[in-house]
Amino acid sequence: MSWNWFFRLLLIVILFVYLLFSRTILRDRKKYHVILESGPLNILFVVVYNALCYLAVGIRSDPLVIPKPGVFEYPFVANWYSVFGQILVVAAAIFLAYTVMKRKAIGGQDTGGLIRSGIYSFGRHPIYLGIVLVSLGIAIMHTNFDGMVVYPLVFVANFIQAKLEEEYDVGVRFKEEYEGYRKQTRMFGPLWFWLSILVILLIPIFLAMVS
Repeated sequence: MSWNWFFRLLLIVILFVYLLFSRTILRDRKKYHVILESGPLNILFVVVYNALCYLAVGIRSDPLVIPKPGVFEYPFVANWYSVFGQILVVAAAIFLAYTVMKRKAIGGQDTGGLIRSGIYSFGRHPIYLGIVLVSLGIAIMHTNFDGMVVYPLVFVANFIQAKLEEEYDVGVRFKEEYEGYRKQTRMFGPLWFWLSILVILLIPIFLAMVS
């Protein structure tokens, strides 16, 4: 195993250990109130969590471990992914910044009520949606195939974190209201949104294969 893959897998392991830590403090919000409401600690948690996700997909690929498929060597495909990846990173970063402003809180801090309007009507967890989109953009903009391989793990980690919040935090504190919200709004946005991204990613590969 190369050092690149060693560090990549280490980051993934730490990311899932973080989820266990998150589950512990969310299960007993009253006991860990000081931690969850601490601004500096939440900033630290957010920075660490984001860094784990982005570094896991962003560390340089090692073709000696997993050879990059030939289709990604086509200049057309590489350029397409590069442009789309950069657009994703910038758009998702703006999306994240706007969501934090909408919440008026960071990390596990109490927002004071259930937010359902605006950006929260698009997806129940826009913060984690933004993180998975930035992660995808980082992985594809340099056609980092190793990053693409581990991206599903980063997606799953964010899905689990969102589910933990629903099971132990917002889904408990706003139980009746949240049940209706959950039925009305998907976790990471509507299905058409993800299908559109998939189509955009497959178009250059299809064109390269038929050319």
